[in-house]
Amino acid sequence: MIYGYARVSTDEQDNQKFHPALIEAGAERIFEEKISGSKPWKTRKLAYILSIASPGDTIVSPELSRYGRNLIDVLDFISTARSEKITISAIKDNLTIRPDGDAASDLMLHVLAAAAQFERARLSERVKEGLDRAKMNGKKLGGYRRKGVKLYDLTSEDKKEPYRYGGASCHPKKADIKRAVKAGGTIAGTARAYNVSRQTIYRWLKESS
Repeated sequence: MIYGYARVSTDEQDNQKFHPALIEAGAERIFEEKISGSKPWKTRKLAYILSIASPGDTIVSPELSRYGRNLIDVLDFISTARSEKITISAIKDNLTIRPDGDAASDLMLHVLAAAAQFERARLSERVKEGLDRAKMNGKKLGGYRRKGVKLYDLTSEDKKEPYRYGGASCHPKKADIKRAVKAGGTIAGTARAYNVSRQTIYRWLKESS
């Protein structure tokens, strides 16, 4: 199966312009959304596509930037897809990254990894510079605390999955995760795609029964 993915950032833009290229590339199902590419891939439809895709399938997009604007996040998506034996393709960039470890795919991953490492270093530098400026301006820096809640009040699961105070039961994508599994996605694949534990998904499904 070849899944097409199209994304634009604003309502003024139209995903339909990507359809001819996706269809020509062999896409049998096309998923589209209007959402900023700065949002993590696990909060977008890419996570759902990955949860229903099977080993040997392909996800194709008009260009690499449609997968996201954050290179670190895009690399994480590609690495996750590759671990699931799923091929990732970007038409305009003439890019195909296969899971079987061919030389071209490995080279491209190394290039992306190097660029992502540079992006991480620059991000770390910007954060440090911002903290230094804040200290020079006399701002008090400290950890986040929800009003009325002390750190030791949180359970181990809240700390492991701190989506908001309340833990996994308040996961913002809980409904999407349950739908993905009921639509045929595997527990393991969905858990990896949304970064939750399999035990959490089993518990949610049990609540619905």
